[in-house]
Amino acid sequence: MFKHHSIRWISLLLTVLILLCTVSCAKPQETPAENPGQQEGNTPTEENTPPTEQTTQAPSIPETLKGGGATIVIQTEGWAGYAPLDVVDIGIESRNNDSLNDAAYGRDRQIEEMLDVIIEARQYSMPQESQAQLSTLVNSGSCDVDFCLVRSGYFTGAVTGNLLSDLDSAALQYFDADAPYWDRNSYDALSIAGVHYGLTGDFTVADDATYWCVFFNKQLIEDYQLSSPYDIVKEGKWTYEEMYEMAQVVSADLDGEEGPTYGDRFGISMIRDILCGALNTAGVTILEKDEDDLPVLNFYTEENVDIMLELLDIFYDTDVCYNVHVQGGNEVEIFTNGNVLFTLGGMYYGPQMRSADMEFGILPMPKYDKYQEYISATSPLFLSVLCLPHSDSNDSALKGAFMELYAYLGSEQIVPEYHDRLLKYKVTRDEQSREMLEYVFGNTVYDIGGLFNFADITFAIGDMMYTYDDNIASMWAGKEGQINAAIEAMLEALEQ
Repeated sequence: MFKHHSIRWISLLLTVLILLCTVSCAKPQETPAENPGQQEGNTPTEENTPPTEQTTQAPSIPETLKGGGATIVIQTEGWAGYAPLDVVDIGIESRNNDSLNDAAYGRDRQIEEMLDVIIEARQYSMPQESQAQLSTLVNSGSCDVDFCLVRSGYFTGAVTGNLLSDLDSAALQYFDADAPYWDRNSYDALSIAGVHYGLTGDFTVADDATYWCVFFNKQLIEDYQLSSPYDIVKEGKWTYEEMYEMAQVVSADLDGEEGPTYGDRFGISMIRDILCGALNTAGVTILEKDEDDLPVLNFYTEENVDIMLELLDIFYDTDVCYNVHVQGGNEVEIFTNGNVLFTLGGMYYGPQMRSADMEFGILPMPKYDKYQEYISATSPLFLSVLCLPHSDSNDSALKGAFMELYAYLGSEQIVPEYHDRLLKYKVTRDEQSREMLEYVFGNTVYDIGGLFNFADITFAIGDMMYTYDDNIASMWAGKEGQINAAIEAMLEALEQ
């Protein structure tokens, strides 16, 4: 009986193959392009792209679109000279055998050839200096900057100073905010009253460096026979309470001095900035948007206050948690010295740990409870936001094409290098941390309260960590009116 069925299936399979062959040999009918001007585009070819698996459709840019040797100026901002937050993938002028640098160099040269442009990067180490220069250029009426990366801590100043143009894709030709190499959530979050002032995506990996995550010491996990953090994450049980329980197991007085000191072992280390990130990943935001795309307060609810109090209870346990900004020391060194189980910090810590003589892994930030989905969050202060300043050039087609190609090639060439080689191989050194990066960079929530930082609310929340303050009601009472006033002032400035 089995043999008869096999013969029947073989016969059917041969019939199908014959039909497929007949169809494939026939000349296909030519059909008109839906958009003739963009059917065959100025897109990367196999010859000039690295051998990476292509999973994203290239933007369709006409081959005839050329810049005629025009200079595309991109202005970038560092973070007060702090090297781990430097922008390292824009305006690269030469190869140096560093794989990320060389990939960025290749992208610039490739786009210069494709669009017949010259890329010029103007880099400032201080955001204040960068914004002052941009303000001078815009207000003089002769701004030659085409794109600028603005740190989120200075983003509101750029908006209210009327330095930025609308990124509305209807006006900026070829730009598609829904393309996978842009983060649509950021595009929607960084708008006011329907005007889109910035977004993040694969234009640069500088924004990836600002994601919050957890580094863990593998040796301590093994020494204390703790459950695998990787398994806990994948089982959906990676919560702040779970992390705290594991942290309590390893905390110990190592130097014999009275009270917690830098020489002791701690379950958790952090900086004061982490509180806003912890709130976001626990599902709490300061502001949300109403139906008119205007910011409204949503922080001070009973549920949000309870969540924040639970987080503070953990972070204020000084026998278990070490706050480097309060108690002193270096946030990376305390971990690489082997004296911490979990370090809560930014992805920008990673490259600093390459030379560490220890085995460690990377995890996403915990969630509030096991029923919540994992949420990713970035720093509200030094996230790099791509913006379009008011400039002399009105060539929306060239700018839109450049944005699309730069971000697309970033997704294909730069981001894989940053994630797969720099982070996954050189830093984390294990396959399971590679999988964890999908959690770290996925499902990002952009808290507009933090990113616009109205009335310095981000500092007010973080500063509570300095004095172990848990009087949320008092903090909020002092800030609520100021935030509303700051929102009103911004809206009035935008109406002028």
